[in-house]
Amino acid sequence: MARIDLSGRQFGHLEVTDYSHSNGGKVFWNVVCLLCGTKVVKAAQLLLSYRIRSCGCLKRERSTQRDLSSERFGRLVVIKSLGKSWLVRCDCGVEKQATYSNLIRGRSRSCGCLRKEKSTIHGMAGAQTKAWYTRWHSMRSRCENPNHKSFSDYGERGIYVCDEWQDVRVFVDWCIENCPNVEDKSLSIDRIDNDGPYAPWNCRFATKCDQNLNRRKSDRGGDVA
Repeated sequence: MARIDLSGRQFGHLEVTDYSHSNGGKVFWNVVCLLCGTKVVKAAQLLLSYRIRSCGCLKRERSTQRDLSSERFGRLVVIKSLGKSWLVRCDCGVEKQATYSNLIRGRSRSCGCLRKEKSTIHGMAGAQTKAWYTRWHSMRSRCENPNHKSFSDYGERGIYVCDEWQDVRVFVDWCIENCPNVEDKSLSIDRIDNDGPYAPWNCRFATKCDQNLNRRKSDRGGDVA
């Protein structure tokens, strides 16, 4: 009987790489676990029966799951356990379900809005646009992500990104209009009112020297941009 070629096929989280050997009438294949990267050898009969879904890490993971409540993964904050999955809320307000594995392995980082933003940027022309996207993302993270190293100097102080600039395309258009050359390292976005939001009416491009004149004194006695 001809051997069925399983190369390249996926069974659960296992992907067959190539033929391994035959023994006692059974055919064995080399497979790699897509969850943890472990390489193992599995019998074709076992794979085709779909009785296994991983190298064993999935079962071990389930037996040692910790409580993820209130933890943050990218833009997602875990609300509660739903048994086999977790209820999470995205920074954009959307709630969805996500698996434990996808959360701790970094495969679930938003409700899907992050992918939409990236596809929007990819649909806009030029490396300059993508560079402004990076600055837009950093600006939002400082204001909206409690885990960001600078959150205490921005979001915790009440600094926020205005509704208009929640749309990356509007932000990029403003940047290109006010600073045509993103490569000009001497200029960066400066809030005119240092206690005010990131908004077109409160922002400008300024040199480091100009920004130093517009700094606030931090509680530590130093200056914080």
